[in-house]
Amino acid sequence: MTAEPFRDVELEKKLREAEEILDALRNHKVDAVLGTKQVAMLRLKQVEDQLHEQVQISGDRLKEIESIYQNVPVGLGVLNKNLKFIRVNDHLAKMNGLSADEHLGRTMNDLLPKLPDSLESDLRRVIETGNPQMNVELNVETPDQPGIQRRWLGHWLPLYNRQKRIIGINMVIEEITERRRFEEKLRQLNETLEERVTERTEVLQTYQTNLRALVSELNKAEEREQQRLAGDLHDNLGQILAVCRMELELSQKKAPDHAGSEEIENTVKLLDEAIRYTRELMSDLKLPAELNKENLVAMMKWLAGTMTKRGLKIRVEDDNKPKPLNEEVRIVLVQVVRELLFNVRKHADTDEAQVILKRQEDAVQIAITDEGKGFDPGEKTLPQTGEGGFGLFNARERLNLLGGTLDIDSAPGKGTTVMLHAPLRENSENATGESNG
Repeated sequence: MTAEPFRDVELEKKLREAEEILDALRNHKVDAVLGTKQVAMLRLKQVEDQLHEQVQISGDRLKEIESIYQNVPVGLGVLNKNLKFIRVNDHLAKMNGLSADEHLGRTMNDLLPKLPDSLESDLRRVIETGNPQMNVELNVETPDQPGIQRRWLGHWLPLYNRQKRIIGINMVIEEITERRRFEEKLRQLNETLEERVTERTEVLQTYQTNLRALVSELNKAEEREQQRLAGDLHDNLGQILAVCRMELELSQKKAPDHAGSEEIENTVKLLDEAIRYTRELMSDLKLPAELNKENLVAMMKWLAGTMTKRGLKIRVEDDNKPKPLNEEVRIVLVQVVRELLFNVRKHADTDEAQVILKRQEDAVQIAITDEGKGFDPGEKTLPQTGEGGFGLFNARERLNLLGGTLDIDSAPGKGTTVMLHAPLRENSENATGESNG
């Protein structure tokens, strides 16, 4: 028979206990090997240590939250369902002018009797409905500052327990006294600024009205002066030149073989040139008696005729729609178009141009175009006529004062188009008496 191997039961038991202890050590379930009876105690100690550690962490976090709650720069408080304070931070206590302990167990109305009666209703509505009340402005007078009105901005939020039941109100209150004071000063400054702007605008409008009246009178005076000058040229200078020519011709006839007859003949030629130029000048200045000055198209055609005599052929086109204009607007348009045509003659290196008239709702549009050499409209110095005109800058300013505009489209080598816009006479949509002007 084979003999059974030797077994030490007690030894095997100890070996099993040792393996359990080693297993516990491997899994960090105990801190030391003290024997089987101590294992449960060691595990209990570990749990106690962990609990102590968690309590320490929770305490630190609670202190951190409490520090934030007390030092946040807004007022924080908690009311129970009876609207009495059960918690308040230092900032709110200072705002109310009382200590934190003086708040506990008292309502807002107890602390600040001059608060509006509607506040209690608003707070109870939060508890009853669970709906927060935000941005509630309050006029407040605190015990430490009697007679001084302060402005607060309050927010009332429902406070729930773990069972989702409302147990009170969290309140957040901001001091906005300085903000509102600043806003009021800003509002007053804005009102003052608006008043000054209104005053300056009225002054400017009065100035513009007076300036428009002055420009109107100036335009009329210029036209009258042109007619007077044309009359003077005809009645005086023209007559004097004609008499001088007659006298020289008479002298030449009396002494045809006189040594100075050749000089007399040359002088007569010069006088003929002076008389011709004077007549052209009178023609430019003095409107023909038969010309209808209220008809804009007729005036444009007359201008075209005067420029043709100076070597510039003008084609006038019209849309045949009525264009009733106030007198001062019509005078300025004629002056500006004349100025622009002189510019074409002097600067554009072309002998042709177009004047196109159109009606656009309550305005008249006049386009003066040429296919000449053009120029850069961005240059600081625009072309001037050199013919005694008032220049494009002044032309634009005069139109602007009358509610019109002058726009230039040009480029070197691309020709030029100048577009004029001017307002028609008021209620012109009912005008039927004028077909072309």
